[in-house]
Amino acid sequence: MRKRLVRIAALVVINVAFIALLEIASYSILAKFRPKHRYRPPLKRVENQFHPYLGHIHPPNARIQTNRPSTGPTFIETDTEGNSKTPLALEKPQIQIAVTGGSTMFGTGSSSNDETVPSLIERMINDKLGVRAEVVNLGKRGYASFHETVLLDRYLASHQVDLVLAISGFNDAHHAFNFPDIEFGFLTPEVWKEAVPLQRRAERGDLIVLNWADKLSSISHTFDLLHALATGLRKEPPAPDKETDPPEGANTLQNVPERVRLSIVHYSMMNTLAHLRGAEFALFLQPNSKVRPRETFSPDEAAKEPTSRDRRRFTYYNAYFEGIRAADKEFIFHDITGIFPPETAPFYYDLAHYTDRGAAVVAESVVDRIKPLIDKKLHEKSQTGDAHR
Repeated sequence: MRKRLVRIAALVVINVAFIALLEIASYSILAKFRPKHRYRPPLKRVENQFHPYLGHIHPPNARIQTNRPSTGPTFIETDTEGNSKTPLALEKPQIQIAVTGGSTMFGTGSSSNDETVPSLIERMINDKLGVRAEVVNLGKRGYASFHETVLLDRYLASHQVDLVLAISGFNDAHHAFNFPDIEFGFLTPEVWKEAVPLQRRAERGDLIVLNWADKLSSISHTFDLLHALATGLRKEPPAPDKETDPPEGANTLQNVPERVRLSIVHYSMMNTLAHLRGAEFALFLQPNSKVRPRETFSPDEAAKEPTSRDRRRFTYYNAYFEGIRAADKEFIFHDITGIFPPETAPFYYDLAHYTDRGAAVVAESVVDRIKPLIDKKLHEKSQTGDAHR
């Protein structure tokens, strides 16, 4: 009996030692040869939560990190509806404004919620114009004109505003360059990569086991290694969100007219939605470091970009913005792409996001241009007795 117990104990020790050595070996192989495939624990809170018709939204009451490597991480806080917070919450505002856009409006690049473009617009209207204004920031990371349109429709169904300001345009050009298919002028590709295939499998009645690979990878380095090897060997068609890289000399401008028309349609729909709810609408074509003011872009500038893809991107963005400028519009339009001086370094955090100084310049430019709209709405309210004094 004792010998049997000793044999069992010896087998257990040997197996445990073998598994330990296998785990150590697997970890070492992954660390040296496949570091990008090593398991990384998921974030405790998903910052871009799936949404069935918006693609994704931000969680409510969250602190979302925006990277600022030179000064350390900063955070943007969201309110109970998942919107980037603005400082003021007035009991009886004279003017209520909704600002839509992408991550630049959300606050990426800003040092805090107080320094985002919508927050600065709110502060400047109150301080400089002496008007009690409340601004809601509907900017979301990655949002383009389609997202802005649908989000605005949803927001106006339960909230009242006087002005709607879309400070955007860059993500439309960015998505159109990276994902030329017209389908991606609506929802962005990650929805089609993950959510749609999962739903199709459910419709077919397939057995679905979610997150099994991640779960096993989190338990065992050996499984993590086997999964990495299997993934590397498996030949799959390109993912629908893989950025296209056409061959050198390819005409990447072919889809510009089609996608510009789609953007204009979306902004026109926003204008209609605002008017149906008694609000005014204006589009501000947002400044970014790659787009030059109207008719000042030179191909020689694009030639200075480090790679062929960067050169094509530079040219594409400028062609797209020229298309937006030239298009017939039924709404108020302001092109503010030229508000920064030639030396743009103090104003941009990266390609399209602003430093606090840059955000202040953008906000001031917007406030200067919407003053007539504010005066108009205040006059209308005074005639109907709806103004809060």
